[in-house]
Order: sequence, then structure tokens, then C-alpha cells
Amino acid sequence: MHCEWTIKAAEAGKHILCEKPLGTTSKDCQRMIDAADRNNVVLVEGFTHRWNPHLRKARELIANGAIGKVVTVTAVCCSHRTSPEDLASVRYSAELEHGALRENGSYAVYATRFVLSAEPVRVNGVAYDSGDLGIDTTFCGMMEFADGAVAHVTSSMEHSDFHTQITIDGREGRIEIPSMFEDSGPIIIKGPNGENEEVIATPAPNRFTVQLDEFSQCVLTGKSPEFPPEDGLRNTAVLEALREAALSGRSVPIML
Repeated sequence: MHCEWTIKAAEAGKHILCEKPLGTTSKDCQRMIDAADRNNVVLVEGFTHRWNPHLRKARELIANGAIGKVVTVTAVCCSHRTSPEDLASVRYSAELEHGALRENGSYAVYATRFVLSAEPVRVNGVAYDSGDLGIDTTFCGMMEFADGAVAHVTSSMEHSDFHTQITIDGREGRIEIPSMFEDSGPIIIKGPNGENEEVIATPAPNRFTVQLDEFSQCVLTGKSPEFPPEDGLRNTAVLEALREAALSGRSVPIML
């Protein structure tokens, strides 16, 4: 759906803010990017996670060596069904290839890539379908990075509540974000052996407003997006590889 209508919009000369994930496959993402380029329109993936103040602060801390070399990352994004009617929603659509990985896992995968400012080189995955729905209702994946860091991502649509957090462990400390969706919540930084704990808060502007303001400036002034659509393509490529790994039972390399 995203690919078809993005291309139609581009051919009609319309600028496009496309809800995440940009496309179901990296091939579709590239077709969308090519269509936008051909028609000289702005294409941005609507993914407010990029404007998450917690993740932006964590990325800055890691880049400045606050916890030393990153060893592991654990990222979680899980939700729950509130009623049987939820099964009729698009989130559970096998036809549209939805499921826990694309619905929730995209946040965990992106958060990991974002804070590390790096792309995984190999992934493994395990998927579980709790009710013969034709989708993954729970997905667990592992991502390996070129510098040796390893990330574990968990996504599910069957937990008892909604929760999403990320923990980054380095050789010299730890960064914890207990709730990635609570923009005014804390970031916890710990030194070796859990000592010298520091709890910090970050400014919490409405990330949807920030996203729309940036998109508007790209349209009005011709500035390049801070996060071009190729970033969405890369996240989709990782999700594709994770799904392939789960289906095949093998590690899958990522070539970006």
C-alpha cells in the first residue's frame, strides 16, 4: 500500500510524509525513493522515534564515550490485545504482512541502530504465531555489529501491558531508558558496578510537531531532511533480514 500510493503521489507532484515502515521490502523502498527523485518531490518516512529526546541524548552520550565501548544492547517494544476485536485490525493482517516485528519490532530495531550510529552486519531471528494468524505475534531477534556489539530485540503483541525500553551496556557503564515513549521520563546512567548513578531528564517537545515542522521546512525551503528516506530503507532491510532469518532458521548477513 505504501509503495503504490507513494509512487502515485510523487507522479502527481505531491510531497510525501509516509508512515513507517517506509515499505514492506527494501526493493519497494527504493522504488519509492526513485519516484520521489524523478518527480523532484520530498519523501520523508513518518517515524517520530527519530525525534525521541531520550534516544538523541543516549546517542550523544555513547558518541562521547560516556559508557566506553558498547558491548550489548537490549531493546523491547511490546503491546497487548485489549479485546478480541483487535484481531480485525490492520496490525494483525497477514495479507498486509504485518505482525509483531513490523508493528513493534521496528521501534526496537531503529532505536538500536540510532543510538549506536551503526548498521548491523548479521542477524538471527525467532518468530511465534500464537493463534494460526499467519503473522508473528511475538518476535525475538539478535543483531551483530561490525565492532563486536550485539543487540537483542524483543517485540510482541501479547504482553500484559504496553512497555518499551532500551538498555545499552558498555565496558565502563550503562544507559537505561525505562520508557522510550514517555518523552518526559528519565534516562539513567550508571558507572562500573552500577555505581555513581545519575538520573537526567531531557527537554520533551512534541515529537509529532517537530517531525511536521521539519517536513514543512524541507518542502518550503528545499532543505534536505535530517533523515532521508534511505534511512527508512535501511531499517526495512534489517526487518527483512530478521524475518528471513526466522523463516530459514539461519543467520542472515546484511549488505547495505
